[in-house]
Amino acid sequence: MQYAARIRLDITEAERQLAEFSALLEHLPKTRLEQILGDFDDAFLDVVLGDCVTATAADGAIEVLYPARLGLAFESFVSALRAGEVDILSHGGSLVG
Repeated sequence: MQYAARIRLDITEAERQLAEFSALLEHLPKTRLEQILGDFDDAFLDVVLGDCVTATAADGAIEVLYPARLGLAFESFVSALRAGEVDILSHGGSLVG
């Protein structure tokens, strides 16, 4: 017997994270943004798939939905921005321990 499967990502949480990030960046001067964002690429590659996976079956197809969010490096960066501690990010400081 054959089954068709679709795997999908729910990026609702990642969109919320990016909206918060964008709002925090609006308050920084452009020169500061360029300085901080230069070393930030890795945080956008840290995608975490959630534990609350749902699977449904209809019409003989199985659909699996994974919630996705940006991980620890991104959250550490946003926390530092919220706390006003962006200096650690632009002087070679690590985003994660």
